[in-house]
Amino acid sequence: MQKPQRLIPAAALDSGFPAVCVVPAAGSGVRLGAGVPKPSRKIGGLPIAVRTLRMLLRSWKFEEVFMPVEPTRIAATQRLLSRHGLSGVRVIAGGRTRSESVRNAFGQVRPGKKVVLIHDVARPFLDSRHVREVLRMARKKRAALLAQRSTATVKQTSGAAPVVLRTLDRRCIYLAQTPQAFSYRLLQAGYAKNDWRPERFTDEAGMAEAAGFKVWLVEGPSSNIKITTPADLCLAKALLKAGANALK
Repeated sequence: MQKPQRLIPAAALDSGFPAVCVVPAAGSGVRLGAGVPKPSRKIGGLPIAVRTLRMLLRSWKFEEVFMPVEPTRIAATQRLLSRHGLSGVRVIAGGRTRSESVRNAFGQVRPGKKVVLIHDVARPFLDSRHVREVLRMARKKRAALLAQRSTATVKQTSGAAPVVLRTLDRRCIYLAQTPQAFSYRLLQAGYAKNDWRPERFTDEAGMAEAAGFKVWLVEGPSSNIKITTPADLCLAKALLKAGANALK
């Protein structure tokens, strides 16, 4: 059995203001293949969930870290995290969708003047600096997300037919990533204004926008990929080999 990684002591971590972290991990990983839940799939000898959590836990002294998972996998996930020295993470029941899982976790966050950071479990290749930048932007502006500037030419259609309506100015296009972070009260208001039904939104930033709040961008790296398909897994292994994630 692999020896648990020794994490940075809590006293050495940045904790300029209170924050909690939510790491949705209830996806089945069907598109990834191999019949293994995505959080448990290994890259470079470590499960994806372990890599992501270690990155987050070395970035900030979070009050609490929640990981919503598929309900039948709560005990197995707790055992997995315990083997890797991550037993302090609260593993809870996720929902049918990512947005429901985040809402479930938010319902267990103690109210207060704090920032809630949300990061996909399948994005392990992020450095601590970007986590801190998003947290600080959310502290200052109440809502922030990491996003990558588009380098592609983007075409817009009507959605009803594959006919180009216009070419968008890529200088104004950003591809949303995580982490995304919000003040507790703004996220609470966002849920309330959408009747606590976030299912129609693909991320919490979209829900906040629909509720009338401004969301601020922090430019993120192209290496912050989301591992979803076998092709992503190949890219993740290449990034790991190239040293995109120093925590082995």
